[in-house]
Amino acid sequence: MDDVLSPGLLTRLHENFAEAYRVMGRALPGGAVWESEGATAVATGVDRSEFNRLFVLRPPVDAEILLDHASQFFAAAGVPWCIIAPPEVAPAFANASAIEAGPRIAGMALPSLAPAAAPPPTSLAIREVTTPADARLFVDTMSAGFGTARRLFEMFGHPSLLGRPGFSHFLGFADGRPVATTTLVASHGIAGIFNVSTLVPYRRRGFGEAMTRHALEEGRREGCFAAGLQATALGHPVYRRMGFVDAVDYRSWYPLESLIEEGVVAPGIAT
Repeated sequence: MDDVLSPGLLTRLHENFAEAYRVMGRALPGGAVWESEGATAVATGVDRSEFNRLFVLRPPVDAEILLDHASQFFAAAGVPWCIIAPPEVAPAFANASAIEAGPRIAGMALPSLAPAAAPPPTSLAIREVTTPADARLFVDTMSAGFGTARRLFEMFGHPSLLGRPGFSHFLGFADGRPVATTTLVASHGIAGIFNVSTLVPYRRRGFGEAMTRHALEEGRREGCFAAGLQATALGHPVYRRMGFVDAVDYRSWYPLESLIEEGVVAPGIAT
């Protein structure tokens, strides 16, 4: 990790990451949010663990009790779930029962926001998603860009998310068609960047970077002073080039009940 970030900025990054899910949990039909002891549980209604998360941002007093309460919350919501925590919280779950370690998530930060250095490529036109029709295009484009089933991303296009303060989707158009996406979550002074995708035929043209810069500029206008995101291996070098630094290596865990529900682990089989 790059040693340039203050503890206060890291805390804001963690809270912004959780806030992206809080917004959806509070806005979406079937969504729910539960908070206790520095932990935030969010159910979005999607039947995949990755979309229903228990964010644990501070070491819990009793990890087993917290996990039991979270299990009851997600069971009531009827969805599988996972746990996300920064590395300093990870020891609290070292001996927790009935959870399996999952992949790590690379958190990156841009410690200060400056006005955009350059306009986007002339071949790319960017506009904010403000109508249900554009929201459907956003979901279509993002699911195609990530190569993931559309049903998993349908929640992002729900009308309840349109026009919410601090939560904005953007579509990039080229050759008369939508080809790129990004989402801005502005909270805690952080411009959180999510859902950056580009259709395969339009990659290596700077579109992903342009979409990110556009969202950063919008965040700056909304009063954000820094930015954060969770990078994929594909996006990591692009964000480094833009000035983002490696900030935090988030840990994840999956309850066995969720792994069984999703068919990852068979009942009665130890892993």
